This record gives sequence, C-alpha cells and structure tokens, in this order.
Amino acid sequence: MEFIGILVFLVVVALQLAAMGLGVAALIIYILAIIDITKRSDQWKDKTMWLLLVILVPFCSLIYWFSVRKSVNRTYPIVSYPPVQPPTQPPTQPPAA
Repeated sequence: MEFIGILVFLVVVALQLAAMGLGVAALIIYILAIIDITKRSDQWKDKTMWLLLVILVPFCSLIYWFSVRKSVNRTYPIVSYPPVQPPTQPPTQPPAA
C-alpha cells in the first residue's frame, strides 16, 4: 500500500513539473512574440492589431508565433538599421601667433 502512495506522489510531482515547464515555455514565447512584432516594419498593416492581441489575450502569442510569423517573415522581414556612427570632431588648429 505504501508503494502505491509513493507512486501517486511521484506522478503528481512529475505532472506539476511538466505544467511548470509549459508555463515557462509559454512565457518565453510571449516575450519573443512581442519583441518580434515590435521589430517588424511599419508597413505591415496588422502590426498594431497583433501587438494588442498578444498582450491582451493569453494564447494569441502562441497563435502568432506558430502560424502568422511564418507568412509575415516572407512578406515583411525584420528591419535592421545600420549602426549609428558617432560624430567626428574636426581637427583643431593651433592658434595663430
């Protein structure tokens, strides 16, 4: 009888760990979806709509990440801006004597 109790305990612990792992994975996908949407070009008409849906509706980040993102990648690639060069100082001339 004690064996069954230990077995049930181990099954419950395993299920809790699996649920926690799925929660962490969903949180990571949520954050990555928001980052991906904000980096898209402003020419993408649905950018604001998807950003609001991902933030307000819990499972929309999964829908965006696994279905919409693939088609958007082909049409509107992530914008990469060139690095900003710091301004250069003109060479200073010694004062005239």
